[in-house]
Amino acid sequence: IAEENLRLTQALKLRAPRGWSGLWAKVTYRDPSQWYSVVIDKGAQDGIAERAAAIALKDGVPVLAGVVLEVSDTTAKVLLARDEDFSAAVYGKDSGEEGVLVGGGAGLLKLQYLPLPSKIHKGEMIYTSLSSSIFPAGILVGHVTEVEEADGFHTSQSARVEPVANASSVRELFILQRAEQGDKK
Repeated sequence: IAEENLRLTQALKLRAPRGWSGLWAKVTYRDPSQWYSVVIDKGAQDGIAERAAAIALKDGVPVLAGVVLEVSDTTAKVLLARDEDFSAAVYGKDSGEEGVLVGGGAGLLKLQYLPLPSKIHKGEMIYTSLSSSIFPAGILVGHVTEVEEADGFHTSQSARVEPVANASSVRELFILQRAEQGDKK
């Protein structure tokens, strides 16, 4: 109870970025056959829409969790970042290089389409990009664990990213939408 109280107290401090609206939802179900998606207790009646960003808190810091995939009147299904169907535009904090982050299932996330040669390095923090149509810029995603070697056969480089959000411990999600989307109830 004390852990949940601390987590929820930190959650109350989170506000939607300018130009975005949001609301908290509780994870109510995890499908054992699809470990990288969850069902939340908010839906269309609450203003939740498909393709809305899902943010979690990790030690009081907002981190990328996933995206709303399906919506019913009272619930919504959220595809978490580790799912192989997930993707997001991201950038490296130090290098400023942008790429596309894709889920890796049980493995690490993969950061693709980095320019050759890439300046991304091991340990670099990865954030959502301003060029994303779903996520606000600057949401922490994770850190680079490995940069793949460039070779003459590829036109871009890739890296592996360890996400900050832990799919198995997400209890509440902050669902974000552009403010104009949230107003179209």
